[in-house]
Amino acid sequence: MVAELPDVLTTELAMAALRYAARGWPVLPLVPKSKEPLARLVAHGVKDATADPRTVHAWWEMEPTANIGIAVPTGVFVLDVDPRAGGDERDRRPEAEPRRAVG
Repeated sequence: MVAELPDVLTTELAMAALRYAARGWPVLPLVPKSKEPLARLVAHGVKDATADPRTVHAWWEMEPTANIGIAVPTGVFVLDVDPRAGGDERDRRPEAEPRRAVG
């Protein structure tokens, strides 16, 4: 599906967004290096997420450095490991104890 679009996107982020959309995962552009929706392109935030390749293409053509947000489908679990808080180091140690879900 990515091959049908004009060959203007060359950034890794743009290509990754299109690959996610091709899997059927609704994506949305985020402020570069952020987790905030890019309001000028997605006024309703995650509600505007889509897997439509033409829309995704248009978003990253307008903002090629946009970070990628994915609207997580019901029943899917996401683990956000934050290396700034030592998350990746703890998870690499074989003796690390399992963590309990909070909330």
